[in-house]
Parts: sequence; structure tokens; C-alpha cells
Amino acid sequence: MINNDDYIYAVTLVQVLTNQLLDRNDIERMLGAKDAKEAYRILNDTDYSTHIGDVSRVEDFQEVIDAGLSDTRKLLRDMTPERWVLNMAWYKYDAHNTKTLLKAKLTGKTYEDVAELLIPWGKIKLSALTEFIFADEIIQPRMKGDEKPRLQRAVQRSKELYEETGSLTLVDLHIDRAFLKVRQKIAKGTGSKFLQSFMKAKTDIHNIMAFCRSKDQHVDPEIVLKKALTVGGTIRLDKFNDNLKEDWDAVNTAFSFCAYSDSIAKGLESYKETGSFRKLERLLQNDVLEMINDARFLPFGIEPILNYWWLKEFNAQIIRMIMVGKLNGLDTEMIREEIPHSYVN
Repeated sequence: MINNDDYIYAVTLVQVLTNQLLDRNDIERMLGAKDAKEAYRILNDTDYSTHIGDVSRVEDFQEVIDAGLSDTRKLLRDMTPERWVLNMAWYKYDAHNTKTLLKAKLTGKTYEDVAELLIPWGKIKLSALTEFIFADEIIQPRMKGDEKPRLQRAVQRSKELYEETGSLTLVDLHIDRAFLKVRQKIAKGTGSKFLQSFMKAKTDIHNIMAFCRSKDQHVDPEIVLKKALTVGGTIRLDKFNDNLKEDWDAVNTAFSFCAYSDSIAKGLESYKETGSFRKLERLLQNDVLEMINDARFLPFGIEPILNYWWLKEFNAQIIRMIMVGKLNGLDTEMIREEIPHSYVN
């Protein structure tokens, strides 16, 4: 449990910083820019302005985004009395790095082949994680409770799953599952009802996407249930298991009463047309963003701090979408369609 009184200063500061994030007007201005250069200049009116001067080429906009996120990460670490709670955010990057390195090893690639894909904002040092996966070194970073052995088991079992099935998708899903369980435990340890509800939503979304990807690839239902799906969400696991062999219309009906029914219906309709789950994933991300937005004005505690980081991440994604779209000459409405609707509706 955490003491909310320890976060009064931090919450006051992040409330000010949250007000400096991109709003709908900023997004519309960037969308309406005639080209990437003009959209880039608009960033000077945001909290990324301190980094614009460091990067003169529009094509290097990602450096501005990364610098802003890196500064924010350091600020939150410095102001948070109990840093272990922030691992709810950082483990997302460790999951990404673990999957990237492990899939490289399994497919005969080297660290150098994937180095540019790694993100340095996780809890685990990249050097330690790389040695653990490529050289089978014992992983050293300090972790709470069973976090380290859970990671080690997940990596080992993912290797075995790949040998058994040849599926890199299952490697991804099993690693995500392991880190999700750790984040669930952190949320429970805070005593925060919001963070526990947030992780229930993240678990539901993980399970929905794991179910769809596994079904699409005709993965053995027993493997999906035991190695890809995880408990802790609001949707019972047998709902997924019972529908793995049903057609997509039956799946849509089966999930028509859950909290994500609208997103599932629209996402599956898009899948039938395109063969891609991209729209489904984007719509589910919108559901999470709405939940985060609902928590923007929580008065105290760790929630506003994590909430600010997640909103900052969404801002970074939106800037990236717009800049990539502008650099590639995409139509404004095509770019708009990719942006979470909370920002453009």
C-alpha cells in the first residue's frame, strides 16, 4: 500500500504538466498543416519545444519525441517516493525488448540486427537483458518478489514453445502474458482501485488480441489457454476457449455483452475486409485511452503520475502518426483515422 500524502507535490506538478500536453486544437493544427515542416513547427507550442532546437531536420522528429519521453521518465522517477510502482509503466518496454531480443536469437539474428528496435526505458538494463537472452547469463537487476524468476521462466518456456510450434506469435503472447501478470501484482500492491481496474482492462485487451491472433493462425486451443491467455480480466477465459473453433460471426455474438463489444464488432468487420486486426487493436486502444482520460483529475496518490506518463505516450504516438503521414504525403483524413478518437472527435 502507498501513502497518498507522499505524492501531494508530485501530483500538483503533473497536473500542470498534463495541461501542457497536446489537446484537440493542437492535433487539428498539426493535421491541417500543409506539410511536415509546418507540422513540425507547431510542436514549438507544446512541451516538446525545449527539444526542437536540438534537431534541425524534420525527418529526425523521432529524436524530439524520444528526448521528451526520456526527460519525463527521469522526472517521474525523481519525484516518486516508491519507484517500484512506476514499473507498471516501465515493464511494457521490458516486454518489448525481451520479445525483440528473444525472437532475434530464435531466428538466428544477432544483437546488432535488432539494436535499433530496442527501447531504453524499461526497468531492466538492456545490457543485462541482452546477456541473459544471448549468452544465458543470470539476470542481475533488482526486482521485487518473484518478478525475476517469472521472467526467467517465461523466456525459457517461450523458447520451448517456439521449438514445439515454430510460432513467433506465441513467443510474443507468452512474454506479454508474463509481464502482464507482474503489472497486475504491482497494481494490487498499490491498493488503488483505479490501477487495478486499469490492469483488468489491459488484461482483457491482451486476451482479446491473443485470442484473435491465435484463432487466425489456428493455434492449438489448449496451448492458447495455457500459454497466451491470462486470468485477471473481466472476461472469463472459458469464453475465449469455447469460441476458438467458432466462425467470426459467432465470436462477435459471443462477446456482444462485454464492455468492448462495439470495438470488437467494428474490428472484426474490418478484419473480414482486410485480413488485419489493426483496426481492432486501435479501437481497443481507444477504450483504454478513455479510461485514462477519466482519471485525469484524480486528486492525489500515484494514479495521476502514471496517468500523466500514459497520456504522454499517447501524445508521442499521435505526433509520430501525423509526422509520418505528412512526410509520406498521406491524405489528412487517412491520418485522422489512425488517431484515437478522444483527440479528434
